Amino acid sequence: MTAAALAAHGADTLPRDRVGVTAALGLIVLGGLVEALAIGQAQELGLRRAGLMVQRRLFLGVTALVAGLGWAAASAPATLSSDVDGTTPPIGLILLGAAVLGVSLGAVLGSAQATALPEQRRRWIGASALGWGVAMPIIFAGATAPDTSWPLATVLPLAAGTGALAGAALGAVLAGTVRGRTV
Repeated sequence: MTAAALAAHGADTLPRDRVGVTAALGLIVLGGLVEALAIGQAQELGLRRAGLMVQRRLFLGVTALVAGLGWAAASAPATLSSDVDGTTPPIGLILLGAAVLGVSLGAVLGSAQATALPEQRRRWIGASALGWGVAMPIIFAGATAPDTSWPLATVLPLAAGTGALAGAALGAVLAGTVRGRTV
């Protein structure tokens, strides 16, 4: 989350001309890929520690592709838009949308990751959907708290804390599934 926040903050400071927009998109993609690789490595390590067979390169590759580029695609419109009237939807609506997005994209990510998990394919897809349905509202709550006026020294610790909390929630759901418990 810290890499993603740093990328979004950097993109916010760039001019909205052709070069600035291109650089902003590049930062967003880079931030998403770094975030996705961190998520993939943490998940892969947890799976191996649980004694499951994981095709490491495939797992990391599909996680980077789906989660990284998915994050970048979802973040780009907000990062590149200009907020003309200063209004935002109510936080409840934002969090509900985040949960729906998490379930949907969690299923897509879980399906891609399941190709590298011969022993857990069916379970992993559902667990990923449920886990991301829990984690995404946490991520959105942390990501929508600051605005462009917040200093980077405040945004980065918030992003790290948000990522830790969302990761713990996601990890708890996935760990319960890997161990064969109903979550």
